[in-house]
Amino acid sequence: MTTSKLSALINVINIVNDALDKGAYKSALFCALSISDICGQIEYPELDKQNCVGKRYKKWYNENIYPYEIPNHKEKFNERHDNKICETRVYRYEFF
Repeated sequence: MTTSKLSALINVINIVNDALDKGAYKSALFCALSISDICGQIEYPELDKQNCVGKRYKKWYNENIYPYEIPNHKEKFNERHDNKICETRVYRYEFF
């Protein structure tokens, strides 16, 4: 089953690249949004039940995207804005 999901992932990546080459940016975005779901299916096959889709997505996102999404966001924000005090909110999916 993992082989078919890897094939699906490669197919989606190729579709995204093709859409970008053709200037179909909305189509590329729409397809790219499915990549994290496919990666979650590959990494967490035990959560491949219908009622676990949200849990699987959140778990994959929290482990693979969130830690790198805005690294050192407060320090970099302050450097770019002459150390002005500013509050930045970072949203994180909670895994229940």
